[in-house]
Amino acid sequence: MTEASRVWPRPVGMLKFVLMSLFTMGLYGVYWFYWNWRRQREMENPAIKAGWRAFFSPFTAWLLFRDVHADARAKATWSPRLLAVLYFIMSMAFLIPGPQWVLTILSFITLMPVQHSINQMHAQDGEAIDTRITLANIAAMIGGVLLMLLLYAAGQMLDEVMRFYFPSQG
Repeated sequence: MTEASRVWPRPVGMLKFVLMSLFTMGLYGVYWFYWNWRRQREMENPAIKAGWRAFFSPFTAWLLFRDVHADARAKATWSPRLLAVLYFIMSMAFLIPGPQWVLTILSFITLMPVQHSINQMHAQDGEAIDTRITLANIAAMIGGVLLMLLLYAAGQMLDEVMRFYFPSQG
């Protein structure tokens, strides 16, 4: 396979994608966007700022989805606009008071059709799909779970402090 014919999006096995997304509490999505944008920069457009596009992924996702969808090898049957809107809403759900913050962690679900199409592109070009779960992946998943537990504990402690200093008047 020549360099010019290589597929730029990053191939990742779906099981690895789901596990990393869930157990890093959604942070894997930023990593996923970074590597996809970086590969596109290396393969097609040196002007792309992968880090910025990954950081602002709720606002730039449509660009990536559009580019993957446009590649005939992707055989994409999903709508780039619809997935981008859903990704934006789910990514920003943490801003809404209440249990809707969970949608932010689950925003990776909107990336799954895109990753499936990316994997199809790579399968056609004979490039291997990354299905290995490495020690670094396991460490990231453990770190994500620990971070979520720490944030949960901090929230519980803050609730107790607020109840102590501002007891309800009811």
